[in-house]
Parts: sequence; C-alpha cells; structure tokens
Amino acid sequence: ARTVEIMNTNEMCHGDIKPANILVDQELCYLSDFGLARGMNDRLNGAPHIGGTPAYMSWRYVTQQDPTDLDQYALALILYETITGRRLIKVRKVTEQAVANAVRNLNIYPLDVYIPIPKKYRDLANDLDTFFAVALAQDERQHHTDISSMVSHLGEIWIEHVVPQGDEVVETQRRVVRGVIKRKAKEIKSKIKIQKNK
Repeated sequence: ARTVEIMNTNEMCHGDIKPANILVDQELCYLSDFGLARGMNDRLNGAPHIGGTPAYMSWRYVTQQDPTDLDQYALALILYETITGRRLIKVRKVTEQAVANAVRNLNIYPLDVYIPIPKKYRDLANDLDTFFAVALAQDERQHHTDISSMVSHLGEIWIEHVVPQGDEVVETQRRVVRGVIKRKAKEIKSKIKIQKNK
C-alpha cells in the first residue's frame, strides 16, 4: 500500500495491481511489473486507454477510463480475496461489456458467508465488513477519497482489534500509532493539494 500511496500522491497509476504482481518476502510485500504505469491525467490528454486485469478494475475505470481510484480499488479487492479466498469479479470472456457487467453486478457479501468467524473475532469481522462496503463502493462519492484514507481506515481497525488493550503502556502505544496514522494521512493530502495547485 505504501508504494501505491507514493505513486498516487505523485499523480501516477500502477494500472495492473493483482496478486501475481505482488511479491512476498517473509513479512514484506513488493509491488512489481510497472509496465502499465502512467500519469493519472494521461486519459484527459488523449493518451490511449490503460490495459489491466478485469478482475481488479474499478467501476470508474471501466465506465470512464478514469484511473483515479483504480489502484486503491484493486488493493481492496485483493485484501477481500486474501481473507475469504473468493474473487469478487469474475469474467469468462474479456470484452468491454462483459467486464462492465461483472463490475456493475459486484456483490460484497459479509465475511462470514465465506469463512467461519469465531465469536472473539466477530467485532473485527463486522468492522472489516464496513471497511469493504466503503472501499468497494461503486459510487466514487461513497468510497475512500484516496489510498491514504483507505490505509487510515484499516489502521484504525488494526489498532482497535489487534493491539492489546487495558495496560497503560499499551494504551499509550495505541495513541501514538493512531497519531502517526492520522498525521501521515494529513501529510499526504497536503502534498496532493500542493501538487494540484501547481
């Protein structure tokens, strides 16, 4: 997500984020294959339509050829697929109409439809369901405004459910982590605003 965050902040789009292009080395993940990367505004300048993988395309991209939310949408789809083992967008025959239909008919089911959720993880699952409902919303006015806000949302869920609670030291750590996440999101939004005003 950090790589995508940097690219999107600099008005660049990877254009083909999918599991096959994410390399895992122990606890680290690396994004690969930048062959389709280009500027966010290239579409407006008459540049040809970006290629990509239909299973990881956003509605905005499919219908308007606008890559603004393509990378963050692909990351959300991959995270859902990683947790549930189910691919949300399935296209047998790759045509523009088939892809549009598949994305338009996207059904985001609660996680417990696909995987058993132990009682102690029920609240975590509910918060992730809310996250995916926002991250994968087809209406751009309803989903996260950018990759940094999406990462911040995930960070809040991680703080709430993964970081232990109760101990005073741990509570201090939670506040520090939350502050870092919010500060980072603010910095990225400020950079985007500055670049847009240039």
